[in-house]
Amino acid sequence: MAVTILDIRDAARNAGLSGHPVCVHASLRPFGWVEGGAQAVVEGLLAEGCTVLVLTLSFMFSSPPPPGRRLAQNAVNYERYTGQPINAGPVYSPDTQEVERGMVGAVPAAVVAMPLRVRGNHPRASFTAIGPLASQLIAGQSPQDVYAPLRALAQADGFVVLMGVGLDKMNFLAHYVVATRFLSPPTPLPPYVVGSTLPDLLPLAAGRVRLRPALVERQPARATEEQALRAGILVHLATDAAFHKTPAFAEAQAEVGRILAQTTFEGIRVRRFFLAHVLTELALDAVLLRSDPTVADDFYAAFAAANRAVITRWTETAVGQPLPDLPAVLTRFARSQYLYQYREDEGVATGLSRLCARARQDTFEGKNYTRLVVVVGQTVAALEGRAEGLLAETAEALF
Repeated sequence: MAVTILDIRDAARNAGLSGHPVCVHASLRPFGWVEGGAQAVVEGLLAEGCTVLVLTLSFMFSSPPPPGRRLAQNAVNYERYTGQPINAGPVYSPDTQEVERGMVGAVPAAVVAMPLRVRGNHPRASFTAIGPLASQLIAGQSPQDVYAPLRALAQADGFVVLMGVGLDKMNFLAHYVVATRFLSPPTPLPPYVVGSTLPDLLPLAAGRVRLRPALVERQPARATEEQALRAGILVHLATDAAFHKTPAFAEAQAEVGRILAQTTFEGIRVRRFFLAHVLTELALDAVLLRSDPTVADDFYAAFAAANRAVITRWTETAVGQPLPDLPAVLTRFARSQYLYQYREDEGVATGLSRLCARARQDTFEGKNYTRLVVVVGQTVAALEGRAEGLLAETAEALF
């Protein structure tokens, strides 16, 4: 069934967005077929009186400074910089329709192509808006004030809207337990804990941007907070690489696969390997939470205490680009506390169905959802005696 402009209007109205400016971060894949594509999404919001604000990155206008003017602490690693020699590339103008579509997605590309939109004055990280408050939101942006549109959005009683994207990543508690209880964490603890989650949260703020080990290792960390942050990121990446290769994980996933094979879901296509893999990870977090309720309390307390300005600044320097959405993503994740939902089998089943939707898989409704809850319960019971050994085996593989 296609999503139409009327569906977008109804959703905006029901969410209380009518008449408000909205900064949109969207992925259309979970929507299925959208009649009219990204332009229809924008037009649906405009029809409800919204002003649509999007990030329109354009790194093709980058040009490295000449060797004699390469300032230190300039958020650029000059050795990795691949821009054109100075004066060799195109010159940016707010009139251009150029945008890094592969990084920001179809909705920003649609906005920047509309004739009445207003684009900001920043060659690499402009914002673009369309609607009644477009000029008001964009007016303050300059190379010296990248995030002025977000400040104007807040002043205009606006919203940041996630469409087809969310904060439900996997294995946060497992990463936290390995990083803090099987390893010796550095001080201060809060940036280390954020670092142990950041590789999974960053794509929510910056599309296809990823924290790779070589990238993180090359980026200097001078202050103790930066050092703790970098240590947490590297532990996360190393844990990911080791976790799925352990015999204990393979055995756990095989057991979950056997549970799924004994369950019949009606009218939907189930990719059992995918489902077994994801369910093993979600159920592991559920086991950790239920066996020690303080683990989530400690995790969220440390996460909330981190200095998000320091985290954002260091990460921007590491990836070589502005990350205007990262502070908001960190704030929403800390406030959502959705991991507490894993105390109940229904919470795990809901999270799993949501992840299936994001992966463009069939979701679980009605009787299928009820059966999935039963499968979750059986999986959690099967992993109760394995969780400690699985994490210990992962931690040993790090050395």
